[in-house]
Amino acid sequence: MTSSSLYSIRTYPGRLRERTGHQDDLTRWEIQREIRLATEVWGRPSLLEFKELEHTPEEADIIVDFKRGYHGDGYPFDGVGRTLAHAFYPGQGIGGDVHFDEEEPWVQHKDSDTFEAWDRVSLFITAAHELGHALGLYHSDVEGSLMSPYLIKYPSTFRLPEDDVRGIQELYGINKNWQKEPYPTPTQPPTKPPITKKPLLPPKKTDKPDTCDTSYDALSVIRREVYIFKGKYFWRLDSSGNLRQGYPAMINLFWTTLPKNVTHVDAVYERAHDGNIVFFIGDKFYVCQGNHHLLKVGRLKNLGLPEDLKKIDAAFVWGYNGRTYLFAETMYWRFDETIQHVELDYPRAMDMWRGVPYNIDSAFKFNGTTYFFQGKMFWEFDDFRMKVKKKSPALTAPFWLGCPNTENPYIMEKTVATSDSPVVHVKFWNGELYIT
Repeated sequence: MTSSSLYSIRTYPGRLRERTGHQDDLTRWEIQREIRLATEVWGRPSLLEFKELEHTPEEADIIVDFKRGYHGDGYPFDGVGRTLAHAFYPGQGIGGDVHFDEEEPWVQHKDSDTFEAWDRVSLFITAAHELGHALGLYHSDVEGSLMSPYLIKYPSTFRLPEDDVRGIQELYGINKNWQKEPYPTPTQPPTKPPITKKPLLPPKKTDKPDTCDTSYDALSVIRREVYIFKGKYFWRLDSSGNLRQGYPAMINLFWTTLPKNVTHVDAVYERAHDGNIVFFIGDKFYVCQGNHHLLKVGRLKNLGLPEDLKKIDAAFVWGYNGRTYLFAETMYWRFDETIQHVELDYPRAMDMWRGVPYNIDSAFKFNGTTYFFQGKMFWEFDDFRMKVKKKSPALTAPFWLGCPNTENPYIMEKTVATSDSPVVHVKFWNGELYIT
């Protein structure tokens, strides 16, 4: 049984030949043809059937746009060179859409042999790569594959590499009548840095964490989506809290400005005043604009934190007052975003956040509620009463990642008090001790 996918080219580059009269610019028909050929790359070997909608793009599964600079999705283009395009994985809203930088010197790939590699960009190869992501394919680590994170020069007669064939057939079935004939138009793409910013189908790595059986290094709400980090990988939940398909994905293939050898993320948050994203890794912090522009790198001590502090456990903007808070072990700081320095009279003891355990892994606000995370569990926090809610803690994986609750945890509470001390609840959960 075949699967149908509707696509539509909603916007075109400003420099169409019909408008400029320049022979170097593509016509509307040529752009339509390049995109159609790119869909055939994936449709021929699989059970996918593509149909173009010319007049009702809102009904399409994949909407293609040519944009420039900031264009409303949080991932601005940078003009000629570097970032050519990006795609969003299958899902609601913007999911499945493909954006091209209209300032790039796009060319039909049948003409690409007449240009130097860096002078013109093959629209066909770029579109085929991005459509792979829009359909649910991740970057491949197989050299020479179309879904490799780096574009390479292909032969003038393009054939879809075997690794890509297996990938699309795994997702959409096998077309038994498919013959591995070349595509009708030659292609010679430039060798450029990665162009896809949102990978999906995970590479075969032995260190990939089990989504449902692990603790998590850091969690944060970024662009109204929940990002969950573990080791070299991360998951994404959409704005409705649904786990996006194809995760976990590798951090350094999506957040391309972080160190290439990144092994984990200690803490991360989105700044309220400008939307930039701050990562804490060891004793350093990284300020990123989107996922491919690095604005600043510094050390924790540059923020006014102790010189001997090795790492930050958690960072978030508290919804109660809109201020930024940093946590490490048993202490916390309030951070002044205006002067980029922790405030005076800090650090303070974590005891203020009643019921929240020490050495937390993360904290964030989602849909108006504050959450703290440690190990495999999380706590809901009452911002007005300044204490955890009675139903806390709960297991993270079943609630946030939709995993089955197979653990049947054993909970035991004891009240510990002395004549001159407040009541303390000691909870044993899955063999771990929490003082609340």
